[in-house]
Amino acid sequence: LLRPGEVTSHTRALSRYLGQPTAHTHPHLLRPGEVTSHTRALSRYLGQPTAHTHPHLLRPGEVTSGIRQEEFHRRRSQLMSAVTTHHGNHRNHGNNSRHVVIVVSSPVKFMAVDVPYPFRQDPNFLYLSGFKEPNSVLVLESCPGTSPANHRATLLVPERNPDRELWDGPRSGTDGALTLTGVDKTLNIDDLGSFLAQFRSPDC
Repeated sequence: LLRPGEVTSHTRALSRYLGQPTAHTHPHLLRPGEVTSHTRALSRYLGQPTAHTHPHLLRPGEVTSGIRQEEFHRRRSQLMSAVTTHHGNHRNHGNNSRHVVIVVSSPVKFMAVDVPYPFRQDPNFLYLSGFKEPNSVLVLESCPGTSPANHRATLLVPERNPDRELWDGPRSGTDGALTLTGVDKTLNIDDLGSFLAQFRSPDC
């Protein structure tokens, strides 16, 4: 059943190439025990509680307490459906137009130098994403001829910065935010200008 150095027969399975990267075949991408690189993102502290770091508060799959990724996707789909309906009723373009919605998080406000007020997330941003970090932007895009449920959601978040995180607390970064929220794509907030420039064109 076992060869020298094997703890279980599974050890032998992971010593060869599988149908996807593993910690054995791709140590530059994965650490032992990780199934995907996103697993590592959730095994560390992010900018808000997760099911891994706070299992007494959240269950697996929940973005915020009691609310799963699927619910946030449903909320975003409802918003894009309402935008599409409103736009069609008032401009007679219907689903032939590209719709883009930009929702901005709350910024950090300071009472003195390096002394911030307690942070409270913008309720609209929180309702649509569940993301609790400041200085972030959610961009929703619905293309012509597609259902609002098939919209694209992009979350732009602050880049990880070990020096600032010593003082401000951990940040999710793009990998953590992607795994936590379940949006389609995450980018650094510094890329906001170049990302929005693509919407000058009416084509998806």
